[in-house]
Amino acid sequence: MEKSTLQKQKVSFSQLTEDVVRKAAGPIPFDEIMRRVHALHPITTRSPKSTIRNAISSHRMIAPTGDGRYGWYPRLITGSFVRVPLSVKHLRHKPPRVEFDDDARELMWPAFFDYSSRNDNHDPVQVELPDGTHTTLSLDHFEGSQWGTLGAKPFWQWLRALKPRDGDALIVEAVDAEAHRYRLAFERQRERDQAAYDARNEAVYDVALKYMYNRRAHGSVTWDLARYLLASGQYKHPVPPQPVAEIYDAAGREVYYRELSDAGIYQLLINLQGANPPIWRRVLVPGDWSLGALHYVVQVAMGWTNSHLHMFKVGRKLIALYDIDDLTTTFSGDVTLGDVFAKRTRHITYEYDFGDSWMHDIDLEAIVPPDRGKVYPRCIGGERACPPDDCGGIGGYEDLLVAIADPDHPEHDELTMWLSGMRGDDFDPNVFDVDDVNRRLARIHPYVLDDGRNVHLFV
Repeated sequence: MEKSTLQKQKVSFSQLTEDVVRKAAGPIPFDEIMRRVHALHPITTRSPKSTIRNAISSHRMIAPTGDGRYGWYPRLITGSFVRVPLSVKHLRHKPPRVEFDDDARELMWPAFFDYSSRNDNHDPVQVELPDGTHTTLSLDHFEGSQWGTLGAKPFWQWLRALKPRDGDALIVEAVDAEAHRYRLAFERQRERDQAAYDARNEAVYDVALKYMYNRRAHGSVTWDLARYLLASGQYKHPVPPQPVAEIYDAAGREVYYRELSDAGIYQLLINLQGANPPIWRRVLVPGDWSLGALHYVVQVAMGWTNSHLHMFKVGRKLIALYDIDDLTTTFSGDVTLGDVFAKRTRHITYEYDFGDSWMHDIDLEAIVPPDRGKVYPRCIGGERACPPDDCGGIGGYEDLLVAIADPDHPEHDELTMWLSGMRGDDFDPNVFDVDDVNRRLARIHPYVLDDGRNVHLFV
């Protein structure tokens, strides 16, 4: 009895799943993987499907083919072609180098992320040059997240003889990815079949867009996209597409605007209560943003320093990032603009700094479609500068303005020096710079749109 229990404990369904997929002649459906694993050992867990799905998803060398089947990753990508653009700057670097995008690294080192069971995931690969010479390419880490190769002498002799220019490219073919065997070719930009190249870019972009849109709730990264495109056969065409980072950027922007279209853009008018003349801002914020995120938008748009507690009030409900004394509050990260304004609500209030009590009226003016090419959130209007923090609320701010405007005021010198320390010597209460606000709003943007990356701000 004890021996049987011990044997059960030693069963690894992850290992059995790997054995089944690796020994299969080709990609096989999920149900067939389950059947074969069960034939090797009964799957007696509470949820057999979840057990096998977890085994598949946690194994880097088991990849989906995009049609419900799964295969052994190195065999799936054998026969694929990847483009590696060349840069004269990199070739003249000391030592010279060629930089890889994630698709090239995934093709040539498919076990790069598979640290659990393989010890050859970064080893040099065998390459055949067009003249029949065989050499190796190493995988070398440069600065940041950049990888590439420093090459070997035969490689550099061959490449330098071609006198490459910017825009030329290496074409890497996986002869046998499981055996680490590859073949290189050289493509001059001026000799490229542009029509075929554009067609491949469009075809691969469509697949990438569908993949990224379906995964938008979980997010995606370039190397996962590269893995999916390679495993699903998108690089089997002899004319490889542009580097995966460029595909990712373009598809990421499209996913972003589709999400914006689904959520809508909320046009909000923010007014500082009691200010005369009025101090106001008009902002555009995605409807799926939380009130926790809106807090940062208000801080930046108005010009506050986020140095004090805050609270939203929606009807009788108090909403904040943190619990406030004995007040019953709802976590602002759980409430979106769409939730707040879903029914008839068109007005909420926002209080910043419970000592100075800066009260803001926030009114929903409209829900508009996103404008392609624009970044959200965005400020589209406003008047007058924000008061400095800690000046005593709206009444204190009015007294401050009177004092600094009158050289004969008994507190003129003291308050002028204090204001200079808070806002600089050039503070003008009548000036509002919308461009500066939008530059700072971009820093709290949940997507970095200038390069398409899907980078989230957790608030």
